[in-house]
Amino acid sequence: DNRLRVRGRRNGTYNCTISNNIRDYFQHGVFVTQVNGTLNISAPGEPTGLTAVISESNSTHVNITVSWESPGDPVTGCVIYYQPKGGPVISDRVSGGETDTHSLDGLQRGVTYYISIVALSPHLPSPLVGP
Repeated sequence: DNRLRVRGRRNGTYNCTISNNIRDYFQHGVFVTQVNGTLNISAPGEPTGLTAVISESNSTHVNITVSWESPGDPVTGCVIYYQPKGGPVISDRVSGGETDTHSLDGLQRGVTYYISIVALSPHLPSPLVGP
């Protein structure tokens, strides 16, 4: 779940802290408008079709190609999260809204990894998709 905290009660540009359920934080400048007491802030849709396929391996390591379908404008990139079972969450930021694949290299062979993705926009991240 994404949470947005805005300090201010008028139309304008605010610096906001956005956090999600795996405790990663993004700093964005968000333009907020208020209509009849309702704040209007848009977020991108979710990436769909998230897949992860082993693209290369040796006796100790594997490379995985992660692919997805972008939700389209106004996506400016994404963040891929991967976590070895019982280990820390690692993130890779991918720039550009047109990109729909990313390689995770040097992962440990024989370890289960949980992979999730968040689309980024100039305003808010999408909901977390995966694992």
